[in-house]
Order: sequence, then C-alpha cells, then structure tokens
Amino acid sequence: LKMRVKGSWPSCQTKEFRGVQARILNMQPHPGVVPLYHVLEDDQHYYQVMHHADGGPLFDSLLKQYRDGCMPEEIVKRIMREIL
Repeated sequence: LKMRVKGSWPSCQTKEFRGVQARILNMQPHPGVVPLYHVLEDDQHYYQVMHHADGGPLFDSLLKQYRDGCMPEEIVKRIMREIL
C-alpha cells in the first residue's frame, strides 16, 4: 500500500495522476511492472494498492551498485531489455 498526500501536487498533476491511474489499472500484465490493483482516496490522501515487490526501488539499487553514476553499456542494455 502506498499513500500519497493530495495537497502535495499541483492541481494539473492531480488530473494527470487520475488519467495515469486509469491506464495502469487497465494495462496488460508485464513482468517488469508492479501491478496496481486499486486506487482509493479520502479527503487528504490517495492510497495505491499494489503487489508487493521485494528489493526496493530499482533506482536506489542501481545507485548502491554504481556510486560514481557510471554503468557499463552492456549492463544498461540488459536492464533496459528486462524493463521493456
């Protein structure tokens, strides 16, 4: 479950978020994308019900492995193939 504060986004991004959430909920399953099952809201927050993914964000993992910010091209290609 992810919780996002409603007032933290400008209204234009809130409208965009609603469109994106609808597209994500209707997407075909993909092994590189964490499924989003439901989006709920109350007066102050959005709640995203998602499949649990171990390991944390990919970006954080890459930063730990490549502290200098330089990744070998072959590794970048492999990661991009897995994502796409």
